[in-house]
Amino acid sequence: MTRSQVVAVVGMCLLVASCGTPGRVIQQASPSPFSPESSFAVMPITYEDLRVGDKTDEEYAADKKDDTRWQDDKEMVSSTFINHLLQEKGITWAAPDAAEFRVVPRCSFIEPGFNVGVARKATRVEVTVDIVAKDGTLLDQVWFKPAAGGGQFRGYTVRDRLGHASRVLATEVGRYIRSRL
Repeated sequence: MTRSQVVAVVGMCLLVASCGTPGRVIQQASPSPFSPESSFAVMPITYEDLRVGDKTDEEYAADKKDDTRWQDDKEMVSSTFINHLLQEKGITWAAPDAAEFRVVPRCSFIEPGFNVGVARKATRVEVTVDIVAKDGTLLDQVWFKPAAGGGQFRGYTVRDRLGHASRVLATEVGRYIRSRL
């Protein structure tokens, strides 16, 4: 096999791998109850039992000079996620009381990462998304862990990196929902 053939095969494998369903499916209703006419509402991200790096949310906040800034950062993650998800094309969005289905995100882990110029660690936000019917029945549950780092690195502050990770997360959740329509 020539070098160009090897490169072509590797490239095709990477392309096929990138076209799969985003996230890891934990539960999925079959057949899909969603259609292109279905309406969805997105709820704010919740943070029960959140781990931040190797600490609990409370331990991480206690180590910060300004605890309110960390709370503001978490609010920013949720609002950025919602705003970007609502911009995803091909999905009908509605108010929670009018939507057929609700997108309910729960954040369980944040790696704030770091960037000190010569060294950096990717920021990661892990979220489990439940898609529930109006009556509360769990239909789909998917775990996402997009990273904002490496080749996608954005920003020197935790807030900048978390904002980028939130936008990546919204794109992946939108892609998942469209794959189920």
